[in-house]
Amino acid sequence: MHEEFPYHNWNFLENYWVKYEGEFSQDNKHGKGRIYLTSDEYVEGEFRDDMLNGWAKFYKQNGDYIEGRWENNVLVELRN
Repeated sequence: MHEEFPYHNWNFLENYWVKYEGEFSQDNKHGKGRIYLTSDEYVEGEFRDDMLNGWAKFYKQNGDYIEGRWENNVLVELRN
């Protein structure tokens, strides 16, 4: 995948991720962590029950980032 990942909705993650580094609970991503994508982008933030939940930063291919709050993998608020 060479185009930018659709970071608004992480339910499309499927085969686009390379690895996860971070905290787990009962084999689920839970706590602070980072997901690296095949597009050389990554997200760093808070996970709960294997989903992006809480504040996070999504780092784009060009080095810019989006900071926002996700609930159950869906972006609900951008931070200016």
